[in-house]
Amino acid sequence: MIGLAASRAWRCGERLAAAGDHEGALAALREAASLAPGDPRIRLQEALALGELGRYD
Repeated sequence: MIGLAASRAWRCGERLAAAGDHEGALAALREAASLAPGDPRIRLQEALALGELGRYD
């Protein structure tokens, strides 16, 4: 279970990615990951955002 702040950041990242703002999505997902370290769902979304940007850092 992730906290409310992490959940909000995650949903924000998903909305930004759907709108095509992958840089913004990555920033939001990294914020979510910092609030819920190790959550595999957030790490997967972060990897997908990186892939959309053609980056693999």
